[in-house]
Amino acid sequence: LAPTLEEYERIIGMPLAKSLPYLFKGQYPSWALVAKLLRISKLEARREKRNKNGLEGIPRASLEDKLGQLQQEGD
Repeated sequence: LAPTLEEYERIIGMPLAKSLPYLFKGQYPSWALVAKLLRISKLEARREKRNKNGLEGIPRASLEDKLGQLQQEGD
């Protein structure tokens, strides 16, 4: 299992955006929200998006790379 963005930001002790934690209630976050949290454009988020077993998502390696970049930048 991979951590959610909110869990990851708690692990690294660095908030990614000033918002309440996302709790799954049967609706997935919009790609616009994902892009905002990762501080990338909506177009870039759509390019990173993959479909696996009927679920859309961004590969874990891509998320880890981006979060590592944000951490190095101090964002």
